[in-house]
Amino acid sequence: LKGRQVEADAFSRNQIKSAFLDIEADEIVKYLLRETDQEVASSLDIDTILSYLKLQCIEMDFLQELKELMEPEKMPRALISFPDQIIAVQSGLYHRRKRFCILHEVAHYVLPEHRHDLFICKNEDFSADADKKWEVEANEFASEMIFLGGKLEKEANQHPKITASLVKELADKYSASYEATARRLAHKSLKPYMLLVFQEGVAGEDLPLKYIISSKVLKARYFSDIALKLKPEFASEIKALGDISSSIEQKAFIETACGKVEFEMEFFSNSINIFTFMTPV
Repeated sequence: LKGRQVEADAFSRNQIKSAFLDIEADEIVKYLLRETDQEVASSLDIDTILSYLKLQCIEMDFLQELKELMEPEKMPRALISFPDQIIAVQSGLYHRRKRFCILHEVAHYVLPEHRHDLFICKNEDFSADADKKWEVEANEFASEMIFLGGKLEKEANQHPKITASLVKELADKYSASYEATARRLAHKSLKPYMLLVFQEGVAGEDLPLKYIISSKVLKARYFSDIALKLKPEFASEIKALGDISSSIEQKAFIETACGKVEFEMEFFSNSINIFTFMTPV
C-alpha cells in the first residue's frame, strides 16, 4: 500500500496481522475496496466485505436476549466478537442504518489499535457527537467505506451547490442515511459550508442545536461555532414538507471574522431531525 512492503496476504481472513500495525485507516479502506473489486462500484456491497474478512453478521433483539444481563439504556445497537468472528446488530434496524452499524463493527475488527475480544457499541457510539476515541474512529472508517473512499466528495464537488436535493440523490445512490450524507457533504466540501442539526427540545420551546459540522474553508475564514435556535412553529413548518428534498430557503446577515456576511440558509428535515445548510452568498 503506497509503496509499503506489505504482503498481499497481510489481511488474514481470520485475523488482522501485525504487519498492518503501521497502516493508516484510509489505506485499509482502499485495500478492502481494491481487494473486493469495489473501487469503481456505484455503492458498497457489504456482504462482499464480510465474506472477504470471514465475518458473519446476524440480527438480535438485544432487549429480549440480554434483558437479564443489562439495563435497557445500556443495551447495544451492535457488537462484534473477535473469537467467534460474528457481528450482531439490533434486529429491525432501518437497512441504511444497519449498513453503517455493520461497517462500524468491521472498523473495530480491522483497525489495528482496536484489536480486542469483544466490542459492545451502544446508540451514542454511532452518533456524530460520540466522544470515545475508538468509536469516533470506527464511525469515520464506516463513513469512508460507505462513500467508497473519496468518491462521494469528488462527485459532490462537481455540483455548484450542496443542497437538500443533492443529499437525497447521493444518499439514495450510496445507500446511506440522509444524515450521514449531509454530514459528509458539509465536512468534505471544498467550499465554505456549515451543517446545523437541531434536536427536539421541550414541547413549545425553541429547538436547540444538536451539533454542527463545518468545512475546513468555512472554519478558517468565518467561524467554527454559532448560537442558533429554531422556533417550534418554524420547525413544524419544515417537518410538514414531507420529503427531505423539499426545503425552505432564507438569507441572514451573520457576524464573522470577516465582518458581517450574508449567508444563504436552506432548512430541511428527514422527519427525525431538522438540518440547515449555511453558505456565504
